[in-house]
Formats: sequence, structure tokens, C-alpha cells
Amino acid sequence: MIVTDSQIKAFENFIDTYDSFFISGHKDPDGDSVASCLGVAEILKAKNKSFQLISVGPFRKTEVKKYEKLFSSTLKKKFLTSSKTAFIQVDCSEIERIGNGFCDELKGFPTFIIDHHKTSVLSPEESKNAIIYGDSPAAVFLVQQLYEKIIGKPNKELAQILFFGLCTDTGFFKFLNENSSVVFDAASRLVSCGVNPREIYTKINSGKPFTTRKLLGITLERSVQFYKGKLIVTYETLDDMQEIVKIDCDMPLSYITEDLVDSLEMLSPFGTGNSKPLFALKDVPILRAAAIGKEGQYLRLTVGTETGLAMTAMMFRGVDEFEKSVTDKYGEAAWQGLFSGQSNNVKMTIAYEPSINEFRGERSLQIMIEYAC
Repeated sequence: MIVTDSQIKAFENFIDTYDSFFISGHKDPDGDSVASCLGVAEILKAKNKSFQLISVGPFRKTEVKKYEKLFSSTLKKKFLTSSKTAFIQVDCSEIERIGNGFCDELKGFPTFIIDHHKTSVLSPEESKNAIIYGDSPAAVFLVQQLYEKIIGKPNKELAQILFFGLCTDTGFFKFLNENSSVVFDAASRLVSCGVNPREIYTKINSGKPFTTRKLLGITLERSVQFYKGKLIVTYETLDDMQEIVKIDCDMPLSYITEDLVDSLEMLSPFGTGNSKPLFALKDVPILRAAAIGKEGQYLRLTVGTETGLAMTAMMFRGVDEFEKSVTDKYGEAAWQGLFSGQSNNVKMTIAYEPSINEFRGERSLQIMIEYAC
């Protein structure tokens, strides 16, 4: 499970050959998949390469939800049309596992695979651009070695991500054995970068909503044993996995004041057992939209209040779903019109958190949209 010098050289040569990269793990990503993608992205960033993190999702697991905003569900057109674009596939050996939304479009691109599952047979030519160790406890363990050999010691932020991914697939090391000393060595190096194992443990195991416990109960109830209990089969349906959004109450935007926001902050710290208050409102006019962020992956919206005023609304998650909802309801022209400032009749139901934007000593009211449909 130790990456060889020749494999490191092959990976580095692959990176040097191309200018831009798609990076993806498997669909329904877990911590190892997410951390491996982010680790590869940091290597590319240090090598001054362009990249796009992509995933078809869904980001169902609580511990990876915060990373969803870093991944796109649509492929950059300028990457698709460039002959200098390649694909780095992590935590899965078969391209089909990245999801139907991407695999057909990416099959023709030069590909490098980093995985710890020996679930596919590669040709001799394909094996030249692959690092696959079935005895590695996690894909991120391989990515960590690549980063350390090619770039050097990771900073604290990256070390935390790598440690998080390693803990996810090792069950916080409980799946390791007497032959896993090199894995503990790798974990120790990350701790020396400033990682707090207790914080990572809390991050992985806390914050899970009660609905996930109910889902576990449902799947256990459906389970059937075979071969004297050596095989247990169960299942979950799409209806079982529908996310339940807890809304505290409906609240018009005109009710939001600085005093209200400050009062809600007094309920903190927010977390397990004390979720941040979430409010809902139907038929909110969406007046304008602007793409923000380095890759234009987020939105700054201008929405109308009940009193005819305008308010800023920030959207850092669910942007692709929001675009689909608008185009399905009002058409592509209406979506484009939001960005050009044209008058429109777009109205959406939103779930939001009231907030205050502070900039150069000035405070203004805004909302953070969590869901919109």
C-alpha cells in the first residue's frame, strides 16, 4: 500500500502533460471520496493547474454536507472542448461509479485512477495511469503520500481534511490491524501538522439528524438473514431517503431586524440538539441574480419583500437545483433574465436564515437561502 517512486513519477507526468482537470469520486460520496478529491485538488493548485471538482451527489451524509458547495454538478464547457483536459478519478476504479450524469461525457478523456478497491480489470496501458492498492484502508491514504512526495508537508487545513477522510474509511482506525503501522505513521504525520483527532471524531459522529436513526431502524426491520446469519440483506427506497427540512415557522422578510438577528444569535452555539432557526416563505419575488465565487458557483440574489423593498439573499448550496426549478417553472429566458436585470415574474418558495452582512463597518440585513423551490 506504499506508493512507489515510479507511480509518483507517472502521476506527476500525467499532471504536467495537461492544463486542466476534472476531479471526481464516486456518487453518493463519503468522507474518503470527498477528502481524496480535495487532496488531489490541492496538488493541482500547487502545480498551478486549472481544475473542477465535480460530483453527481447526493451529499446525504451529515459529515460531508459542508463540502457540497465545493463540487459542481455540471461540467465546464471550456474544459470539455479543450484537448489539454484530463480526468482524475478517485476512490473508484470503474467510471460508471461516478454516476450517469458524467460517465458518458468523461469516457473519452485521458484518465488517472487512484483507488483502494480492486473492482475492475485494467488493460496494461490503463494500468500505467493508475494507483490501486486493495490493501490500502482508504484512497486518501494514497493521496496523502502523493501530496507529501510531490508538494511536501500539508498545511493544517489540508491535514484536517486528509485525516477526516482516513478516519471515515477506517472507522476511526478500528478496522486496522497489526499490519497497519504505515497507516498510523501517516496519521501521526497529519497530527504533527496540527490535526486534533478528538475534533475530527466529533465532526464525524455528531450532528446526525434523528431521521437517520429512523432510517437505520427501518432498514434493520427489513433485514433478512441468510447462511446462518453470515449474510444479511436489507434495502432502502428513495422515499426513505427524502430529506426532511425542519422549518421553525413562516416569517415575512419585513419582520427581519438587526435586533431579531442579534437575539437569534443568543441561542448559539448551534449544533447537535440545537439547530439554527430556519424560516420559510412562499412566493418570494426573485428580482435579480449574480454569480459569485471564484468559479461562479454561488449566487447573490436580490429578492422582494412584502413591503415592496429589496433585500440581498445569498445562496451557497443547491444552486444547480435552484436553476432547474426556475427553468422548469418559468423557462430558460426567465433564468437568463435574472442575470441581465430584466423584469420578470419569478417567484419561489424559500427556507432561509436571517443574517447581517458587515462590510467596512457598515451593517445591512440579508438572508441566507438554504432551500428554494
